[in-house]
Parts: sequence; C-alpha cells; structure tokens
Amino acid sequence: FSSPPHFVRCSVSKFPNSLNVRSKTKIPIGMYFQPMAPVPAGCPEVPVVNFNAVGVSTVVRCRKCRSYINPFVIWTENGRKWQCNMCGYVGDTPQTYYCHLDDTMRRADRYERPELVNGTIDFIAPAEYM
Repeated sequence: FSSPPHFVRCSVSKFPNSLNVRSKTKIPIGMYFQPMAPVPAGCPEVPVVNFNAVGVSTVVRCRKCRSYINPFVIWTENGRKWQCNMCGYVGDTPQTYYCHLDDTMRRADRYERPELVNGTIDFIAPAEYM
C-alpha cells in the first residue's frame, strides 16, 4: 500500500517508539514528496483511475477534508459508508461506487480498484475539475 520512495520519502528511516523518546531526541521528522517524479526503470507504472469510465460521476473524496479515497479508509455498514483515515469523517459511499464487504470487512472488489490497494495513483480529473 505504500508509495515508492521516488514519490515520497521520510527524513528518517527509524521512528522513536514513544513520545518520551521523541521529546528527548529532538530530531525533526520531515517528508519529501515528488508526485510527478519519473518512474525508474524496473518499477511499475503509476496506475490511472478514471471514475467516469466505471460509471462513477466524480472522484470519491471525503466531504469534510477532501482527502481522496485510499487503501486506509475504514468501510462500515457493509460498504455503504466509509470513514476517512485523515479526519475521521464518516460519509456515504456513492451508490455507483458501492461494493459489499468480505468477511475481513474490506471491499470484495479491492484488487480491481487501484485506488484501494496502491499508495500512489493518478486520477483522471472529471469535467467539474477543469
């Protein structure tokens, strides 16, 4: 589910395991993002998601913080709702995006949806974004 290091890297490779250790070390932690980085040879291409092509009228995003649907959201009510992993808001799943959950409480179609199994994806922007 993670993004490859040519797209996102952390300034440290090991994190303090407690707030106490973190406050004593005083090491700043930063992230380096390069969303349009060239894909190195031997690495898979970035998956492209076009919601219009599958009958969903817009990109599925959190109504509160506008985060995009991603592998880390929590599905509830057999997939009819999802909880944003960034802000905790629980929103309705668009009817055209609905899929039932399996016995592990994950969408049964997750492996058919790149946005639910990849840390980096490209969304095709719908007309309303232009």
